[in-house]
Amino acid sequence: MNGCKYRFSFDQNINIQIGHLLYNYHFYDLAVSFYQNAETHCFDQQTYLNLINECKKRNMEQETFNFAVRAIELKHYNFKILKDVGLLTHKMGAEDLQVSIQQLALECYPDSRYLKEYTIWGEKKKKIALVYSPFSGSNVKALIRSVPDRLKGKYEINIIEPKNDLTYLIS
Repeated sequence: MNGCKYRFSFDQNINIQIGHLLYNYHFYDLAVSFYQNAETHCFDQQTYLNLINECKKRNMEQETFNFAVRAIELKHYNFKILKDVGLLTHKMGAEDLQVSIQQLALECYPDSRYLKEYTIWGEKKKKIALVYSPFSGSNVKALIRSVPDRLKGKYEINIIEPKNDLTYLIS
């Protein structure tokens, strides 16, 4: 009975810490079992990353999705987690969710070179060029503001302004 008393004297997240240590030394199955013994409120970002990775290795898509969504709900906006959710929503054909994940990724990583060229699920963005004209009735900037978010996530939209010498400058 004395042995059980010491088991509860450790910090609640000891299983998480041991799980991380085991995972770092490639004892993946053992690490997962320690994570399973931990309370889910103790899960940190690294726990979610490790569990998502293990579920992906085992082709457990629903569990991968559930862990990734839970991590995002807890504001763990790691790029890898966002990308995993993006890939899964793309695979499921959940277009509205894809757009939401793409927007979240752009909010979290506005300077991401990857997100400027690709969607979060890895599709190369198609380019659209709109030519700005100084003539009346030509309001390209208003047109861009009215483009639906689901299109902004899939396309790179550029405004082209003509110069006086009839060459074009992309801005």
